[in-house]
Amino acid sequence: MYYEATNNSPYKVWLNVYSGWSGASGYTPRRYNGIVSGDCPQSGGVILYWNDNYNCDNGEGDPGYRQATSAGSWNTSGAFDDDASSVRVPSGWSVMLFKDPNRGGSSRCRSSDDDNFAGNTFLDGSTLNDSVSCFDVFNNSNCSPYPVTLYPDHHYTGSWCAAGSEGCFYCDGLDNAASSVRVWPGWSVRIYQDRSCEGASRCFASNDSDFADNTFEGGTPLNDQMSSFRVFHNTSCDSPPQDSTPPTGRITSPSSGWATNSCPFTIYADASDDQSGVDRVEFHVRYDGSWHHVGDDTSSPYSISWDCSLLSDQKVDLTIHVLDEAGNETMDPGGYVDVILDRTGPSGAITSPSPNDTLDSSPTIIRADASDSLSGVARVEFHARYSGSWHHLGDDTVSPYTWLWDWSGVPDQAADLTIHVRDIAGNESMDPGGYVRVVIDRSLPAPTNLTATSGSQSQIDLQWDDNSTDESNFHVERSLDGATGWTQIGYTAEDANETTYSDTGLSCDTTYYYRVRAHRHSDGKYSDYSNVASASTHACCADANEPNDVPGQATSISYSAWQHMGLDICPPGDVDYYAFEGNAGDEIIADAMAGGSYLDPYLYLHDVDGVTVLAENDDYNELDSHIQWTLPENGTYYLKVREYDHPFEGGPDYWYWLSLSAGGPNLGPLVHSAHLVDDHEVHQTVGDGDNVADCAETVEIYVTLQNQGLLTANAVTATLTTTDPYLS
Repeated sequence: MYYEATNNSPYKVWLNVYSGWSGASGYTPRRYNGIVSGDCPQSGGVILYWNDNYNCDNGEGDPGYRQATSAGSWNTSGAFDDDASSVRVPSGWSVMLFKDPNRGGSSRCRSSDDDNFAGNTFLDGSTLNDSVSCFDVFNNSNCSPYPVTLYPDHHYTGSWCAAGSEGCFYCDGLDNAASSVRVWPGWSVRIYQDRSCEGASRCFASNDSDFADNTFEGGTPLNDQMSSFRVFHNTSCDSPPQDSTPPTGRITSPSSGWATNSCPFTIYADASDDQSGVDRVEFHVRYDGSWHHVGDDTSSPYSISWDCSLLSDQKVDLTIHVLDEAGNETMDPGGYVDVILDRTGPSGAITSPSPNDTLDSSPTIIRADASDSLSGVARVEFHARYSGSWHHLGDDTVSPYTWLWDWSGVPDQAADLTIHVRDIAGNESMDPGGYVRVVIDRSLPAPTNLTATSGSQSQIDLQWDDNSTDESNFHVERSLDGATGWTQIGYTAEDANETTYSDTGLSCDTTYYYRVRAHRHSDGKYSDYSNVASASTHACCADANEPNDVPGQATSISYSAWQHMGLDICPPGDVDYYAFEGNAGDEIIADAMAGGSYLDPYLYLHDVDGVTVLAENDDYNELDSHIQWTLPENGTYYLKVREYDHPFEGGPDYWYWLSLSAGGPNLGPLVHSAHLVDDHEVHQTVGDGDNVADCAETVEIYVTLQNQGLLTANAVTATLTTTDPYLS
């Protein structure tokens, strides 16, 4: 072992004494009978052989070799003593061969293979072949365990004293007794006559096997006169320059932001100084608002165990101060490391689903809130209890915390949901928000708010609210009294999520009752029925000419002075076509009249192709329509009547009259309408009005005439009788 000294204060170095290392770990003697050269080991540490050329054959029952696979010192012993003739040395290793046991006598270093000791000598000039009694193995090529090794005898023999770093040293066992020195390449040693590295001295930058022929630099004898020595990691025995550079360092563990719920914990740091070396690392912690010196370490790796158990939960700052051997100090060289002391569990609760919610289709999203005031939430674990036991569903590490629960394999039952929340410091809160009980129920909720609306004489439209999430479609049933005779009449499209249905082909002026239920194909389940809704189809239409909705169905008529009665636009959207034969030059007069009806008639004249509109009219006389037109050619022409607000209005109360005539010079006027007017209208008394004739009152009758001729009527007379319909 060795000690390092600084500031010219020598450290005592104890002698390393090797006595009888033979048979120590790493040393392998083997015994072979009748061995041949090819059977000798040729690798695996340092190997001494009985014969030259690495041959073990000896004929004396000895293994014929000595093998060491690690550093150490061994006596050859037995028949092998004074019988070694060759050696193998691995690259980067070395072996010191001694003439006498226990590292005694002269020696010789070998750092590579030697296939024949013949002709080689120890340092004292004596023959090496068949003369080795002890050997030291080193895992370096310098035949020395340390950069500087001093020996009590010349030729590097005896119990040595060594130093492995720069500094001033002394050895009690070698005080005034050193006779040789080994120095690694790149190193040097100054040997002093006095303690504390003072007095006469001499520098050695290489090995010296015998101090007897050497002196101190002043000329006095050197052999057996050394009392201390200084080691340098250079070849000139120069002292390092004065250290004015402060050391460096940093905390390596824990890292900034680390959180813990346990005390104590270990703080680790790196520190270095490229000149005098690190003296110590001081550890400091800021907590409860002030800094505290919590401990030091003087050897690398630098660390302390800090007990924080008496502190309250809080964020603390860690730092170090590094001092070197020259007295330089660096405070906070790596900055601060913030650490969170957190022994309080996090909080949280399930936010969805709500207690007593029914789960009717899988999967279900479970949502949760979670928080932690110090270290933060690490993860939220989702758990469910069903079928008598708890099940860990899964975890989420990012807010908002959710888990998609596939419960398709769970039978219908009540289930409890909960969470466990873990924070970054390692604290866990189990069931922080209690349990949320839900019910797994795959039965289908019934549709609601069913309404029925009449669409026409033959159609009723249905609409409802869908309250389920996984139905396949809806089945519709109908009854004539709402209580009995229910019959399924249809269903909505598969997986279309439709909530409407139109029942067609119905009888006019009839009341129908309806109900709806949801159906799921996967398990054949039905929901309960919806409410019952009813509606009546439109009143029946009485127009005997129907259907005449297109030219191909047109009702045939001809020129006539009379009116076609009993016609109607029914149901809403109805259109009536009439066909008549006409000749080129005919001047036709057509009227659609609806006095007293809900109809606002719109009249068209179509050409012989049934498409081209030759004339159209609306509101010629109040709401009535009138067309007067000269036909361009012989052929079949068409009149079309529709409701002005087509196709939104129509029904039995939308009746009208239609007249068609061909005018000429000899045709008289046609009475179109008439009404009674008070002769003294401007002087009427209360109660008087049109179409009201008082006794002995003079009245005027206004008659609307339609001129059917081509000549202008200059004077028109009419004979009215008490039986005339306009006077009834």
